[in-house]
Amino acid sequence: MGRGVSIAGWVALALLAAASRILLAPRYLYHFDAANFALAIEEFNPALHQPQPPGYPLFVGMLRLLHAVLLDPQHSLIAAGVVGSGLALLLLKLLGDRMFGSPAGALAVAAMVFHPAFWFGGVTNQVRVWMAVCSVAVALLAWRAMQPGRQMAWFLGACGALGMLAGFRPAIAVQLMPLLGFVWWRTGAGFRQGALGGGVLGVSMLPWILAAAAATGGLPQWLQAMWGYANEQFQDSSLAFGAAPKGAWQMFRQAFVWNLLGVLSWIWMLPLLRGNPFSRLQGTFLAVWFLPVFLFSALIHIGDPDQALGSIPATCVAGGAVLAAGVPRLRLAPVAALVAGLNVLLFFAPPGRLARACSYQAVHRIDLRTRLVLSRIRDVRGTGARCIDYEASVPTWRQVGYYFPSDYVRVGGRESFLLHGNRRLPAGATADCALRVRVTADGNLVELMSTR
Repeated sequence: MGRGVSIAGWVALALLAAASRILLAPRYLYHFDAANFALAIEEFNPALHQPQPPGYPLFVGMLRLLHAVLLDPQHSLIAAGVVGSGLALLLLKLLGDRMFGSPAGALAVAAMVFHPAFWFGGVTNQVRVWMAVCSVAVALLAWRAMQPGRQMAWFLGACGALGMLAGFRPAIAVQLMPLLGFVWWRTGAGFRQGALGGGVLGVSMLPWILAAAAATGGLPQWLQAMWGYANEQFQDSSLAFGAAPKGAWQMFRQAFVWNLLGVLSWIWMLPLLRGNPFSRLQGTFLAVWFLPVFLFSALIHIGDPDQALGSIPATCVAGGAVLAAGVPRLRLAPVAALVAGLNVLLFFAPPGRLARACSYQAVHRIDLRTRLVLSRIRDVRGTGARCIDYEASVPTWRQVGYYFPSDYVRVGGRESFLLHGNRRLPAGATADCALRVRVTADGNLVELMSTR
């Protein structure tokens, strides 16, 4: 009876988690990156930002499989987020069980399932959910490598998993290497074993690197595209890429809030504890897992809350251990429900401006604006080709080009260019249109007939 109740509870949680992503997902592709991935389903080419460098080849491959069944790119992205969320939670349960026991594993899942950044990623930018999958999978194998029995095999498995799963989110490979280095040192493996681990890591990365490089035009072109994209993304926020101190401080604040927001759902248990719930090894392992990934987001790049999903699982495992230490005096189910409920509250009623960036308020606002602008453009009808003079930022010009590929889209701003069929036309190109539609920065539309 107890096992049946447990299974029923996990099934109910899985259905609830899936429904929370599906029902709250935007109607249209959420932002620039989502349109890039939608285009990559038809043609994978990081040089054309289909998707943006480095290309995320395994994620695109999974999208194509889902798209063969679901047909709509937005539905395929949502499904990829549901699959990734479920896999991340399953791996988190296994890791929590092995590190701290079954109650801690269950409570870690409770801390993660409705974590604002995890939920936000599941409905807006699903590739980032797979950062959590990669991070927890590698941490699970790394922790197993530190236990007695076949340590070297588990260490090599962790290296291989990191190399392969980085095909979903390549930056995670750099962020988790310190954890593998710690495991190598802590297990007393020699230089030869470390070199073998590095070789396994490199070989497991090779297939998706070659696929991305081939689609870009070659390895030099792929590396150049990545470096150019990194400079473009990081130059306003990272001191390492020449950002001003004000921009760097703002990014640090974002990384701090977005990484630790979910801690509010379980930190209240700390004053109720009578001792330290972590052994020295457990505490060190969690710190070495969390800190390098956090520092990357704080000092190199974080632009959206769900980009913290490589480090957030470590805080959820820690939360599971803290909560489990207080459970002997409390019941597991009510504590799990309370933690999950507090995260739901944080998602729908965020405390402060930075927290609102990973809330349903942000999702709903952008979704409404996107629906409004796209419907207004669609309602402007006439005979002949249309030109859309686009100045707004939401939705992005990439989304407008995706939904109106037969129209010409003239993008204004610092770099003005003409878009047609989701391709930038050469500088100086013109379009002879029967109907011109202007979308201003505030989203208002003005219909202008051509004079020909």
